[in-house]
Amino acid sequence: MDISNFQSADAYGIHSIIIGTTTVVSFFSNSLLIYIVITTKAAEFGSYRYLLCFFAICNITTTIGHASFDWYCHMTLSGFYFFPRYTGSYISGVSWATVFCWMFIITYYQVFLILAFHFVYRFKIVTSLGSSITDNWSRAHWIAAGAHVYIFYVSAFVATVAIEMSPSEETRRDAPPEILADYGVDLADPRTGFIVLAMRRFDGASNSTRWSASSLIAIMNHMILFGGTGAVVVFCMMRTNAAIKSAETLLTPTMRRLHKQLFRALLVQTTIPCVFSYTPLAIILLFGGVTGMSALNGALIIVTVRHITCTSRRDTYLSSVARNGNRINLAGIALGSFGNVLFLMTAIFPSVDALFVLFFIVKFRLAVIRLFRFPCGNATADERRRFEKSD
Repeated sequence: MDISNFQSADAYGIHSIIIGTTTVVSFFSNSLLIYIVITTKAAEFGSYRYLLCFFAICNITTTIGHASFDWYCHMTLSGFYFFPRYTGSYISGVSWATVFCWMFIITYYQVFLILAFHFVYRFKIVTSLGSSITDNWSRAHWIAAGAHVYIFYVSAFVATVAIEMSPSEETRRDAPPEILADYGVDLADPRTGFIVLAMRRFDGASNSTRWSASSLIAIMNHMILFGGTGAVVVFCMMRTNAAIKSAETLLTPTMRRLHKQLFRALLVQTTIPCVFSYTPLAIILLFGGVTGMSALNGALIIVTVRHITCTSRRDTYLSSVARNGNRINLAGIALGSFGNVLFLMTAIFPSVDALFVLFFIVKFRLAVIRLFRFPCGNATADERRRFEKSD
């Protein structure tokens, strides 16, 4: 199936504008959040202010990861190729671009774990009078536990990518020829680093496609790690919401109102990555395998050709990862460079997340109003109290 070319010169200009804009907004919004959190005196926030600052720093590192390289995400009939615009040299025998792909994975996937930390914290604060063994943990216990979970989570993602998705002779040989034609990047060059997911690969012995064990393991590990954080978020979300609404929870009206504000801000923080991170990433990871599986379960199209040229987008998009001499097995849909559009969407979340936190937490919103001298920034104490109660 032919998909329009999203990597023309004009499209690349738009790509640069979007990345530049999200980078500026991210640095401004997250730096502003850190400043407001540090300068706003509110004892009731407790250790949550440190978690907010850490999350803002993670957003900034993710933005730096997006802006540091011109990342491309080209979706194939059975997965995707993810690579930077420029070819580099080697680091201990490994392409530096591949190493930086691994580093970007750290900055990108850590956000989902930190979001889960937010929900765990809110859940424990609201239900602190329960019978859990963690009720008597000190701040040092929580920091140590969080650090261990963070190291394990990030290491699991990096290990999955480094072992199961790094370049190999097979994935370099089977790279779609339109990547060289459209991007000017030769993935066959050993200096070119990338990560790849190719769920179906060509088996020369049987002249047919086969499922790739390494790619399936990579997908399974991704789903387990994502599913783990997702399960924690859903569990804590339900329990926290029930506790805040329950009359049996020992909370003063002021604290109950504050918890509602913080919980509402957290729900918005969850909605944004679901739209701009989880959904695009799920399409990138699963689309090739799902459509390929459907095609294989239906009718496998087999075409006999004499020659394939890299100059025609129609021919190159029809060129399959399964080919041997004159035979090509076609199954599935290649979204091609539309993967770049999906990947660009993931740059939006770290740039706007802090803005919603600043808006939905009333004390932070008032601090921003006063800082920039917006109207009502000099409201009286009574007016501010009425303003807070209205939320």
